[in-house]
This record gives sequence, C-alpha cells and structure tokens, in this order.
Amino acid sequence: MSDAGSHATPLLSIAIPTFRRQKLLKEALASALGQDLEQQIEVVVIDNDPASTGAAADDITLNPDNRRLRYFVNAENIGMFGNWNRGIELARGEWFAILNDDDLLDPDFARRMLAVLTGRGAPDALICRKRMLDERAEGSFTGKEDALTALLRQAMFRGRRWRPITARHLFWGNVIGNSVGLVCRTADLRTIGGFDPDDYPSADYYVHARLATSYRLGQVSKVLASIRVAENESMKQETLYGFLRTGYRMQQALAGEYLPAWWRHISPPLIARHVNECSDAWVPVDRRAVERELGLRLPPDRPRLVKLMRLALGGL
Repeated sequence: MSDAGSHATPLLSIAIPTFRRQKLLKEALASALGQDLEQQIEVVVIDNDPASTGAAADDITLNPDNRRLRYFVNAENIGMFGNWNRGIELARGEWFAILNDDDLLDPDFARRMLAVLTGRGAPDALICRKRMLDERAEGSFTGKEDALTALLRQAMFRGRRWRPITARHLFWGNVIGNSVGLVCRTADLRTIGGFDPDDYPSADYYVHARLATSYRLGQVSKVLASIRVAENESMKQETLYGFLRTGYRMQQALAGEYLPAWWRHISPPLIARHVNECSDAWVPVDRRAVERELGLRLPPDRPRLVKLMRLALGGL
C-alpha cells in the first residue's frame, strides 16, 4: 500500500479500481492526474490483485511521490463491485468519481462537473455524456450521431447545461450509461450503500436509480469522458442476459412506486427492443431463453413504437 497523499481534504476523489490491466491503467491514471483542477483532486488506485507489487504507480508517474496519488493493493480479491466500494471507503474528498481502469476522463472533466455541482440550483449528483472508443475487431459503434438522434438530444437539454434524470428516464434502461463520468457526494454514496454485488451486472444502473429517487441526479450536455468498448466480460452472452434480467427487475420496481403501476405493461415491448439492441451491438441473444428467464411472452420488436412511447411519456 502507498498512501503518499497530503492530509488536506481534497474537493474530489477519483477512484480507479483495477485488476491486471497495467497498460490500460497507465492511460486511465494519466487522464485522472491530468485534470486541470489538479490541486483540489486526489486519485485513489485500488488494485484487486493480491500478487501485485504496486509497481504500476511508479511506472505511471514521473514522480512516484506524487502527493495526489494514493495506491492500495487488496490483501485478497474482493470482487469487482467490492473493489468499487473499497474506493468509496478510502475516498477523502467531499465529492467522488469512479473511473474504470480502461476508460478515460477529458482534462476539463473535474472543472466543468464541479462548476455545475457547486453552482446555484445544482443537482446533488451529476453525470456527463460519454463517447465510445470501439476497439473490437468489427466495431459497431461509430461515435457519430444521426440527424434524428442529434435533434432529440438538443430537445432533451433545451439549451441548458444539464438536465434532470428521474425514474421516468431510467425506466427505459440505463440511459446515462455506466458510472464513469458520475460525480456525487461521497457521503451520499455511502448512505445508499454503494454498489451492491447482488445487482450484478447492473450495479451502476441501480446506483443511478437510487440517486435519482433519493436525491437529485442530473446529466450535463458536454461529452467529458471516453468509454472503451472491447472484448471483455460485458461481451459474454450470460452477462447480457444478466443486463436484461436486472433491467426488467428495475422496471417492475419503479412502476407502482415512482411511476404509475400501468407502466409495467410497457416492459414486454421494451425488453423485446433491448434483446435486438444487444444482438445488434454485442452478441446474439436467444429471445426464447429471455422469455423463459423472465416468464414473459415478448411481442415482435417495434423500434418506432418504443421510441414513440418514450417521447409521449417523457423518457428521453
């Protein structure tokens, strides 16, 4: 363990959970240490490989005694979400952000996010928009918006720097993506219990829902982070079934408590849409297996119908 950081309370803690991806970690850590608000930030690396020597920290920074960097190696592998929660536990900042070891933050990420969060009428938690870096052999994400998507995005923000994200938005899926680019109060994240391993593989989605229903969650219009898409755990078919299963569970939980109960009837056409989206962007998903898993009879996929329902019900 290396804890060379100063004892002054930082404004923002950026936690980077990692496991045996030293090359990618170097890039992620460089993006966190490269923030243009550096004097108010600490970067906490939590290595989940007990055999690690912590040498990555020395390799990444020219000055191993960098006062903003704290590097920890777990005594045992505590699992992905356990490691994320270890980052929350170790954070000393008033605000907290998590950065996967294969993703990147733009240099102005912290400055722009904190400017909104500490301004007048600010939300309690804020997440940025993100670009996709598709590094698969046959990438499906181009990173470009079509004309309709760009128009809808402009309508969502209506010229504002940020927009609220509520249960009405999250019913349709994790519309704000994973938790990279999320900044919230460290105390609030601890209050809601952090990332629950029982919510695998959608623990970040459930954190977003808890923040949206217990606090005020917002999304800024700026793209301030990059998400790497590669051949990894998320590409496995069983993981995709997990996303569909936990997504359905989320819909059932939100409808009736935070949304009208009749919204539950939207689930079958929405799940049918998600099945095809997963098959198009990731790997083929067996529709019949999903029906058996969820105990649902899925209707034919009607993309336009789902989009019209989202427009009519304010879910964009």
